[in-house]
Amino acid sequence: MNATTNTNGTADVTILDLDAMMDIKMDDVETLPDFVTPPPGVYVLKVKEAKIEKYSSRKEPTVKRQRIRVVYTVAATKEVLAGSIPVADDSMFSETFMGTEDGIKFFKKSAMGILSVDNFEGASLKDVIDGLVDTEFDARITARSTTDPDTKQVYENITVRPVNKAAAASAS
Repeated sequence: MNATTNTNGTADVTILDLDAMMDIKMDDVETLPDFVTPPPGVYVLKVKEAKIEKYSSRKEPTVKRQRIRVVYTVAATKEVLAGSIPVADDSMFSETFMGTEDGIKFFKKSAMGILSVDNFEGASLKDVIDGLVDTEFDARITARSTTDPDTKQVYENITVRPVNKAAAASAS
């Protein structure tokens, strides 16, 4: 028997009865795309999902915060940094925008680029988040490394910068 449970307050998860599934054919199980960090380069991306999520930081596990998470799929790779290996089409990765005054400003700028608009004409945050899903666009991905001063762990942070097709065409 399978059971659906909510493990962390954000999503329902179905716990499978694996003993009862021993005869299932693995060809009948969906193959998921890779979740990767693409190398710097130029890509055609598609927004798979955009949502507000709640989380806790390692430093303050009892404090609930919010952020906007945008999940992208790589529709095509146009160019990667010399010496880098391109990721497979349909690979996924995500970008987050903190639930702060600056975070929402960065999200707005990114969403305007993804949607190729100069203004939102009265659209709400929910309208914009919902409107991003299934949008395909050209983007330049950059990466930078940061080191946590406490743990000394190195993190790679990527930034997705939509390429304005009109500006690119007039520049060439």
